[in-house]
Amino acid sequence: MSVYQTIQKNKRQGRNTSEMARDLDLARNTVRKFLHMSATEYQRYVGRLAHRGMKFEPHRQEILRIYGQNDPREVRISSVYDVLEEVHGKLPGTLRTLTNYVKYLRESGTLVLQPNARPYASVEPLPYGKQMQMDFGTYKLAGAETAYIYAALLSASRARYVAVQDHPFCSRDAIQHTLDAFTYFGGRPEQLVFDQDRVLMVAENAGDILFTVEFRALLEEQELSTWVCRKADPESKGKIENTVKFVKTSFFSARSFATVADVHEPLRCWLRRRANGKICQATMRVPSVELETERVCLRPLRASIFQAEAAEVRDTRLVDSKGLISVRGNRYSVPTEYRGTTVDVFVGVRELVIFAHGAAEIARHPLSMLSGQVVTSKGHAAPASREPAKLYEALCSWDDDPGWGTLLARNRERYHRYWKEQYAGFKRLMPLVEDRQLLHQAIAFCLDCNTVSAANLSDTYLHLSAASQAEVPDALSRLAPILTPSSVHRAVVAKRAVGYYSSLVSMLGGAL
Repeated sequence: MSVYQTIQKNKRQGRNTSEMARDLDLARNTVRKFLHMSATEYQRYVGRLAHRGMKFEPHRQEILRIYGQNDPREVRISSVYDVLEEVHGKLPGTLRTLTNYVKYLRESGTLVLQPNARPYASVEPLPYGKQMQMDFGTYKLAGAETAYIYAALLSASRARYVAVQDHPFCSRDAIQHTLDAFTYFGGRPEQLVFDQDRVLMVAENAGDILFTVEFRALLEEQELSTWVCRKADPESKGKIENTVKFVKTSFFSARSFATVADVHEPLRCWLRRRANGKICQATMRVPSVELETERVCLRPLRASIFQAEAAEVRDTRLVDSKGLISVRGNRYSVPTEYRGTTVDVFVGVRELVIFAHGAAEIARHPLSMLSGQVVTSKGHAAPASREPAKLYEALCSWDDDPGWGTLLARNRERYHRYWKEQYAGFKRLMPLVEDRQLLHQAIAFCLDCNTVSAANLSDTYLHLSAASQAEVPDALSRLAPILTPSSVHRAVVAKRAVGYYSSLVSMLGGAL
């Protein structure tokens, strides 16, 4: 009616059709149609428009039955049109005509639809420093890559943190982004809220949450409680779901990136300028300003073992001559080859990680809660010398008699502390050996008598060598049964009860 009245007013002012069409942003044919209508003709025209969708009046009952059978589910008008077309073939109007007719039925009260919307209740505002929500998302870039989105939001101030990477998230990625979010916000909250995501948890056994090993370590290290959302639970994490959607619509939709590497810098600027720099419609406050207030309530971020690889969080220590470094009143061992050098250390909440200066990790120790302790690792001791093994191997090659190798093995086991002296004794014997057969007899005798020292072997060989001459009697053959361990008689002592000796003492006392 306002358009019709405006056209009639311009007509009285003498304006032409082109001017009116330009000012009213209408087609000239539309202006001409209203220009020549009287007020009565316009009212009849409006009446015809109101009943323009009545072409589907013959199908009224059928349409009402379709809606009645599916109540309270939502029924799409396009689906109703398709059912009618399937039954009747050609229909008297288009989908738009059916939409107008259904609208008429609803406005007239003929068709009453039950509200299908889920009832929501507003969540009480949380105190500052209480909760951080986190979620994941994906966005297909203009190139072939996919941007994997990590988003975090402080529930009170609505301050946002967003990061992207070029590969699907694993537990370590999520932990690293969470720690970066804590750093960005200036502290850690009391509680984390997230979905039942396999990146962070293994199973949800009716409330007994099983987290991944690494994520459980983060929760214990930073003293964080959790709230794991159930399916379709927007009250718990609707804020962060809207944040992921906001990143996709506000940041990505109007920008084109070939690779994920191109996203990082524009995303940081957008985060500072738009996401946290403009008024949040939910709170009508600027998140960056609110963050300054909430930052006071956040707890300081603890040194995390998951950030040990960052060089800026390490200290340096000098390794002493014993292969130890001093940390917080205790000493910790490093591999022996680093003695006298400088190493980097990362002191976590429960662990100490030691790095070669500017290089990879070389040691890891649990932090001692006491003072004045020496914490060592078995693998950090000086490696055992290989020299004895090499020398005994050289001795084995001197003679191919099996008994020779057996004697050397027993000798090394029994005299391992005196291997240098035993080796020297064997070396002194070698130039004296002229008869290998006598040597083998001497070896067999020493093995039988279990006298495997180099001195015993040397004495035995010299005796046998002398006995081979007629003027010296062979005494070893007669001593062998006595020296052999199996021939030694072991007396068996009888064991009697204590009462036997008590009665004996009593009888002796009475006799005296």
